[in-house]
Amino acid sequence: LIEPREGTRIGVTYLSPVKLDFKDRPEISVFGGNLGTLLTTPDLNLGVKVPQSVMLGFYQDLSPKWSVMADVGWQQWSQFGQVQVGVEGAGGNPRVVTANLNYQDTWHGALGAQYRASDKWQFTGGVAFDSSSVNSANRTVTVPMGRAWRYGLGASYQLSQAINVNAAYEFL
Repeated sequence: LIEPREGTRIGVTYLSPVKLDFKDRPEISVFGGNLGTLLTTPDLNLGVKVPQSVMLGFYQDLSPKWSVMADVGWQQWSQFGQVQVGVEGAGGNPRVVTANLNYQDTWHGALGAQYRASDKWQFTGGVAFDSSSVNSANRTVTVPMGRAWRYGLGASYQLSQAINVNAAYEFL
């Protein structure tokens, strides 16, 4: 976060990708019995990468009462859509397949305003847009997200020097 002059702030946020690996041995139960004791069940491995993202934000005071804010961001959902599935049998021969869920990178943009009604009260409002990480042909029920418009309102009350009470509402 930098403040090139009083009342103007510019910030950048970067979140690195995170690789998550999960491993488990399933238990198969049929008719109240455990087939796992009759059959050798393989280990299952699942690898997913949480997408990296970059966000650039801007804040500007217009007057002692009014301020405007804007941000733009990018997320690399195309990496999240590459899921590695591995099955390791009793012989130790692992088989790994990478499933392509056809995700695409997304963009985000937002505009907002703040109004300082008094020393104790501040109100905010804004609108944001997020592009879709998957087109309609590839959308699934597991991650049913698409493009989204968000509308938000908020209020802040300075109860004391140490306590600030906030409330917000967002409609997606």
